[in-house]
Amino acid sequence: CEESDKDRITRLVREWEGKEILFPESMVFTRYGVDTLDCRLPDPDYTIVSNDVVSSCGCISVVFPKAPVCPGNDLVITATYMVEKPEYFSKVLTVYANTKTPLRLTIRGSAH
Repeated sequence: CEESDKDRITRLVREWEGKEILFPESMVFTRYGVDTLDCRLPDPDYTIVSNDVVSSCGCISVVFPKAPVCPGNDLVITATYMVEKPEYFSKVLTVYANTKTPLRLTIRGSAH
């Protein structure tokens, strides 16, 4: 007779109840995944209209306001970085807007 998924899971939970997994103290755990941060330009002196935001690589996705950002409000650009391996990284976001030159935002960090 074949064990149902529910019975198998119940059996496994009962086998592991009260048990403890001990890892060596020198063990290093690595977390890969996604990290998101907000890049904030506080209270601009004039209305900013963002036309596009381009990242220096395909590992960053960006969300930016399509509507004008008026004085008294913050321009917030949300960048999501996909971490695939432990590494130091330095990425540039270029914001094309109604500014004299594009705004360049640099994201630096270390993925462990």
